Amino acid sequence: MGFFERLRKVFGEGPEPDGVPALPPIRTLEELRAAAERRGLGHRWETIQGLVRPCVQVKSERVDAESITAADSFLGGGFAYLRAGEEWPRSDRGPLEALARLRMSEVSPHDQSGMLPKSGVLTFWYDMELQTWGFDPGDVKNFRVTFLPENAAVERRAMPGSEKREPPPVCRVTFAPGLSLPDGDELPEKHELAGDEEYFELRMELARGNHQLVGYPWLIQNPMQDECEFASKGFNVGGPKGDKEARAAGLGPGVADWVLLFEIDSDSAADWMWGDAGRLYYWIRKQDLAAGDYSRCWQVLQCF
Repeated sequence: MGFFERLRKVFGEGPEPDGVPALPPIRTLEELRAAAERRGLGHRWETIQGLVRPCVQVKSERVDAESITAADSFLGGGFAYLRAGEEWPRSDRGPLEALARLRMSEVSPHDQSGMLPKSGVLTFWYDMELQTWGFDPGDVKNFRVTFLPENAAVERRAMPGSEKREPPPVCRVTFAPGLSLPDGDELPEKHELAGDEEYFELRMELARGNHQLVGYPWLIQNPMQDECEFASKGFNVGGPKGDKEARAAGLGPGVADWVLLFEIDSDSAADWMWGDAGRLYYWIRKQDLAAGDYSRCWQVLQCF
C-alpha cells in the first residue's frame, strides 16, 4: 500500500483502494484479537496485547455558542470559564487561546487507564497565531494547562481583544473508551513487530475520535518524550546538538516519565489547522499527573 493510501486510512479520507469497503473500526480487545488473527498475527497476540494502552476518544460537533454552559465540555469558541478575578493566561505576545475545556466527571466513565482525575476541569491554552513547535525551552510561555475543582464558582469571559474579530466556532465534545497501539517508530529497533506491515495495518483499524486523551499518540514525525524532557529542562532540541548536550547532562532516564495527556488534531468543525494538517500534543510526567500537578506540562506541534 502506498503512502497516500496509508494517509487515507489514518484520516479516513477518500475511498479505500480499488473500491474495497473499509473494515469496521476496532473498539474492543476481542475485535483486536480477531483482526490480528485475520492478518496472520495470531501467533503474536500476546505481544500485541501487552502493548495495548487504553485511551479516551474525543468527538467534536459544532454547535451554537449560546448552547454552551459551564456544565459542558467543549472546544474553541473564543471564551473560557474562569474564577472571578482570575487572570486570563497570557504569553509575552498577549492572551492565549482557550482551545479546550474538559470536565473530568464526563471523561472518567470512559477512562479505562485510571490515570485521569475523576473530577475537576482541565483547560488547554495555546498561542494559535504563533503556533510554536515545542523544541525551544522558551516555548513554555505559549501554552498552558490549568485545572479547576469541579464545584469551583466560575464566570464566562470572552478572550481579551476578541471584540476585534469574528468569534471562532465552538464544538461540544463527547467521549468514548478506546484502544491504542504504539507507532512502529515507538518500538525498539529489534522488536518483533517493528517494521511489520500487517501490524501497521492492524493499528490503522483502531477506532478513532477527532481527538484523544492518554494512550499512545498518533505520530506524524518522531516520538516526542525526549523532546519534552530536554526542552522542559532548558535544552533547545531544534537540532542534534541540543539532544546530545541534554543526554550528556544525564537527562536520558527522565524521558520515560512522559505520557500523553491530550492530542488535539486539526479539526474543520473547530476551524483548526495546526501547521500543515498537523496535531498538538500535550504531555505530562506520570508522577505529575498522579499528583494533579499540571504546571509542568509540555506541548509539541507536529505536521506533515
